[in-house]
Amino acid sequence: MASSIAAASSVPPQYTGPGPVARSLNLATLIPKPRHPKRKELHAEEEAAAAASLAKVTKPYQTQSWDANPSFWLKRSVFAQDVPEELRKAPKVESRPLTEAEALALEEIDQALDENTLPSAIEVRVCQTINALGLFAAKDVQKDELIGLYASEIMLDIPRGSRYRYKYTKELTMDARDKGNYTRFFNSVHPKDEPNVTTCLVKVDGRVERALIANVTIKKGQQYLLNYGEKYFNGFRIDPIRLTPDSQ
Repeated sequence: MASSIAAASSVPPQYTGPGPVARSLNLATLIPKPRHPKRKELHAEEEAAAAASLAKVTKPYQTQSWDANPSFWLKRSVFAQDVPEELRKAPKVESRPLTEAEALALEEIDQALDENTLPSAIEVRVCQTINALGLFAAKDVQKDELIGLYASEIMLDIPRGSRYRYKYTKELTMDARDKGNYTRFFNSVHPKDEPNVTTCLVKVDGRVERALIANVTIKKGQQYLLNYGEKYFNGFRIDPIRLTPDSQ
């Protein structure tokens, strides 16, 4: 799938989440182990890179903040410095304006991010089924409700081993490995199953952004799930786990 994002496998070494129960996590135990023998060497490199990256950017989480680093509180995607000006212009891709309801929801989301906290419909916590952070509904969410914008760094070159990416244009890729927001923690259903969240391109403040929209009613406590697609799992040689919205 051209638009595939990466699994939420990078877990901070310590986490005190927005929920009522604080968790203390060990990075080494929470990075998923390779399920394919040919992937062992690659996984070891990814694990080392993830640990080095987190050591630089992650501080212990406190109160309502799921990440103390400002790089993970972006409201909109940002361009990497080496992206030429001509490629920064609005891409010639099909997009639509926000609906009135989506615009109101985005105002609430932006305000929360400005305050370094999570939107009212979002909880970030560990999904025990896959030992990785995931996004859960903090309240009931209606069909067609805006969950967020996939904030990221828009770049020319895809970072090696990064699993947090979407295609932006023919030349550019959205990657949330080092810069983004809570939307980087979306996990995936099995590629043959239906997700409860889908994406679409929308125009926001004169820019094209990728919106994440609930495509069914989602109950409080259920997990928000996208569908990464078979190409994603095959590309990383990962055996997909059959997650459902009720997976905890």
